[in-house]
Amino acid sequence: MLFLPARHSGNGVKGIAGQVYILGDIMQILKRKNDPFQISPDIKVAGYYDPLSQVVILPMFNKNNVPLSQDELDRDPYSYREFFETCMHETAHWIDNTSTLWGQKHLIKIYNAINAYKANDPGIFFHIAELKSSTMKIFPPDYYQTYGIDARNPWNQKPWRAALTVGYEFGANGRQRKDRPIAFYQFTTSDGVQIGRIPFSISSLTETRATSIELNTEAFLLNKLDKMEGQRELDRLEEIRTRVLYNADYVVYTSAVHLLANQLKMKDAMTAYRYASILSDLALNIPEELFHKISIPKSLENNEDRFYKYLCSGDRASVYIALCMHAPSVNMDTNTDEWIEEALKNVRMPSLDEIDKIVLMKMKELRNDVIDGPYKERLLYLNGIGMKNYEGIRTGMNSKTDIGGALFNAPIILGDGHRISIGDDEQLDPSYYDPIDAINVADDFCEFSAQFLGACRP
Repeated sequence: MLFLPARHSGNGVKGIAGQVYILGDIMQILKRKNDPFQISPDIKVAGYYDPLSQVVILPMFNKNNVPLSQDELDRDPYSYREFFETCMHETAHWIDNTSTLWGQKHLIKIYNAINAYKANDPGIFFHIAELKSSTMKIFPPDYYQTYGIDARNPWNQKPWRAALTVGYEFGANGRQRKDRPIAFYQFTTSDGVQIGRIPFSISSLTETRATSIELNTEAFLLNKLDKMEGQRELDRLEEIRTRVLYNADYVVYTSAVHLLANQLKMKDAMTAYRYASILSDLALNIPEELFHKISIPKSLENNEDRFYKYLCSGDRASVYIALCMHAPSVNMDTNTDEWIEEALKNVRMPSLDEIDKIVLMKMKELRNDVIDGPYKERLLYLNGIGMKNYEGIRTGMNSKTDIGGALFNAPIILGDGHRISIGDDEQLDPSYYDPIDAINVADDFCEFSAQFLGACRP
């Protein structure tokens, strides 16, 4: 795994794992027409993480365009940039969905719903509806996004303006839910032209994390080029990243980065992503029992009651907003671990070590929420894997929020159906977790759930 700590570096792709899956079974994930549990803004052609099966799919790559040996990789590592960046972006999604406190809770909702479906017991089908509700909290429906008529005009090279607001979600009966606040980021150009209003969500945080890991991978590979070529490529890529930040089509991905960059007046995209990723990691792991203690940002004091309800609703996007609005400044001499501790202190949270102890305790307690069914043991196995990864990440050689400390890695399947592994990470035990079975079960579950949810009258 190229950009990770020394025990990983230089290993690249371990190679073909020997099993070739049926291409139709793999690609059907990308073709699901009735997936009510989608948790990302869209499905990228280059790569996709499927939350229901916990599989990473890389449809644009096959055994002929990935490095299958160390010699092949060493000859020209930068030529595999797109592969490794995509691979690590989707792997970051797998880590967040399996090895954070938020991810573990959502994983239990997924498998409880699947076990309810397999049991064919209407008395416990409510688990399917609970999963749908949880999914809508991760990535709010498109209704909550609005765009100005001139939103897609060419960027004028001037930073956007942005304002944070808090509204309410709608319930299934069409009425506003005063117990479900939702935050929005309103973007306008420097000339006051409306770009759009985008809801803050957990998806914003996970996309920030994944893109930051992608940028780290890119930076590592750039170091493999000679100095002049590397600088030219870095300048080119920085320009691309900046244009993505100021592209209306991507604001659902970049709103979390914009919030921190505006708050701390950051101008460098790489730095903004790095620290936004750190705060996203904290927001995905701080236990909900602590949310009510978090300081209300001064800029939101006029909406103090509404923002407090937002925090108490358990929405992790609210924690990210509070962390951003209280974040310490960043400079060339900033010590990342000290910055994390100051950020936590500013919102009246315990130290990271104390939070870690609570998180691991909560992850163990989550096992009590698992219902019986044919996939109970798989879920308990993934719960244990998540705890091991969490501990590994917190004791990693880089920042305590870098996924480089992960001990296990995602099951990755190429577009031609071959499974690969990267780095020295341990592989998931096939006696507990079989990717092809996970894909088939998830597909059947999606089809049934779409029909069931359509039958649920508000």
